[in-house]
Amino acid sequence: MAEPSKRSIDLELIDAVDQGDVDRVCALLDDGADPNASTDGLDSALARAARSPRSNVETLRLLLERGACVDGWPHAADPLLRGSHQSDEPRIRALLHAGADANGSHRVDFACPVVLHELIRWASLALIGDVIDRGAEVKARGIDGVTALHVAVMHGRPDAAKFLVERGADPAARDEHGLSPLDWGAEIMRRGFVRDDTAAAISACLAFIRSLFEPRNLPPLRRIPSEALPLPRRDED
Repeated sequence: MAEPSKRSIDLELIDAVDQGDVDRVCALLDDGADPNASTDGLDSALARAARSPRSNVETLRLLLERGACVDGWPHAADPLLRGSHQSDEPRIRALLHAGADANGSHRVDFACPVVLHELIRWASLALIGDVIDRGAEVKARGIDGVTALHVAVMHGRPDAAKFLVERGADPAARDEHGLSPLDWGAEIMRRGFVRDDTAAAISACLAFIRSLFEPRNLPPLRRIPSEALPLPRRDED
């Protein structure tokens, strides 16, 4: 029987990674599969291990042990950024422990999402703090110039909002449209796009940020035009 081609064994590795099949991944690596294999030159095996719902931290660690590039280069995909979309702290911590750049692809391509911003949506304060301690920029600007504090308010994370301010976030920061975290939170509440529990959390964020200003210095709210950065409809939430 002919031996499998290098390309086919690499594709088998990607499939095994997607399935979180640690034993199969190990066997394929032993047979010569490339730990930096990719399907399209963009998404590496490690990036797939970081983001695939059925994969796991054991698969990710095995790839790292076998030489997978932790920052995704020369592949364009950033494993840490890919993993930040999954609510799986062990995988994020494994990448950080292996030396992943806490700023992710944003360090070289400002059009990329910011890892910290993605984590704000779901991660514990302990993990958020670890990412910042490892060099993530608290004031980094993401798409449309939003900051991590904007994201915390929009997603109703008063604990994260307080933590970010303690770490140096600017409560008066405005995005490329001139909108502050207060503007975004107030607009979301005004349009009624969120569930009651999220609305209460956003209200707590707004109360906290307002408490940081003297009443006479509280920035006036700016309304968000309907045609600019449309927010999701309530029935799509």
